[in-house]
Amino acid sequence: MRLQEGVHLRLQRREFFLSDIPEVDTLEVQVIEQDGTSVLLALGADFTYDPVRNSVTLTSYTPGPMAEVYVRYTTDFGAGW
Repeated sequence: MRLQEGVHLRLQRREFFLSDIPEVDTLEVQVIEQDGTSVLLALGADFTYDPVRNSVTLTSYTPGPMAEVYVRYTTDFGAGW
């Protein structure tokens, strides 16, 4: 694919893989935009959790360039791979 001069291709990441299995009801997602604005997202309304992929996907909010996305949760120590 050839891009014309002055055209930028920007990909936004919407799926985030977790390092541990969460207790689903403890999942919290917070986005901090480049200007410092903080946005709290709600499970089911703004993001989903996929237990097969062990990931969260943002569904109704797209972080801006250079935004930081934080996913917090309590590890489900009873779950096993």
